[in-house]
Amino acid sequence: QSLVARIPASERLKRIGSLPSRLLLILMTISLTSIPLYQSYNQLSEEISRKQQENQLRNNATEIWQKNFGSFPDGKVRSYISQLSFRQQKRKLVAQLQVVTSKVYTEAEREQYKQLLSAKLGRPLESIALNLIQIPIASNELLPTKVSETIKPEPPPTVAELQSSFLTAVESALDSLILPLPAQLMSYQAITSPLTPLRIQIAYFSPRDLDRDGQALLVEDIRSQLNYPTAQVNFNRIAPVAGTVTFALNQAQIAANQVQLLDRLGKTVQQNPKLQIEMSSGQAPSEAGAPAIGRSVAVRNYLQTKWQIKPDRYITKTETATQPIVQLKTVLQKTSQKSSPSVQQDAVEGELTR
Repeated sequence: QSLVARIPASERLKRIGSLPSRLLLILMTISLTSIPLYQSYNQLSEEISRKQQENQLRNNATEIWQKNFGSFPDGKVRSYISQLSFRQQKRKLVAQLQVVTSKVYTEAEREQYKQLLSAKLGRPLESIALNLIQIPIASNELLPTKVSETIKPEPPPTVAELQSSFLTAVESALDSLILPLPAQLMSYQAITSPLTPLRIQIAYFSPRDLDRDGQALLVEDIRSQLNYPTAQVNFNRIAPVAGTVTFALNQAQIAANQVQLLDRLGKTVQQNPKLQIEMSSGQAPSEAGAPAIGRSVAVRNYLQTKWQIKPDRYITKTETATQPIVQLKTVLQKTSQKSSPSVQQDAVEGELTR
């Protein structure tokens, strides 16, 4: 009655008291109450659809694991899933499995599981991330009945296996990191310590520093990818080195006042294995023979002798210079494969460095 009383024409309709007026009031009341009912129905439908998708994901993931990884080739039980969950993180579907296993799974087996899950779900491989938590136990504890003979338990994961698992998780989280141009990612290092939070040190190649706002956005994205809100992220810029070595006419000897540029360039390339030297040499029209070739060789010999720069670190340009010069600059090596991270243990602080 209170709802109907709010309608401006309700008093007039009451006075009329006709059947059409009563029907109109009934229809208006039904219309007003159907809106929240419709919203509730939509919410319930969305929740049911989400639950169905989650159940389908869990069923597919469990089926793949039990069929391909749950048992040894001889049929004996190897592992079972104790926890399984999925979440959307950025543009990736992250599957987190906690398995109790009598034999630790290798990196190749992890990758195989990702490939099978990707094919089953019809999703690109790069859109799926896997966090596999393994709990090693003795194999007889997985059996439904006790075994009379004593089975020696599998050893716990080695430090190398734990390091590999950690580095794989970091690499998976950072593989989609894109720096604003002209900056290019060179390498990154992950350092853990019992006394300090996880530290990520990122080296990038750029003629200028990343601005503060850009760094803040990158730090927030990295912490989100790693699911580590307290991770410390530092950026280290590697600046390009460029310059020109000038020679006397008809000469290929490097003058003493030219070696400063070569030393600066050689030191930078020696300390950064992903850098190469782009080189183009030339000669004046009045010079006879091919002194440009000799000048290029002289520069290479100097850098190899003093800074151990190997021949495969050079990119020779075919530009024709009309002066007795050799032009040099550092460039980032182009490669289609990600570099393999190195791991070393700091014996003093107990840090794991990637």
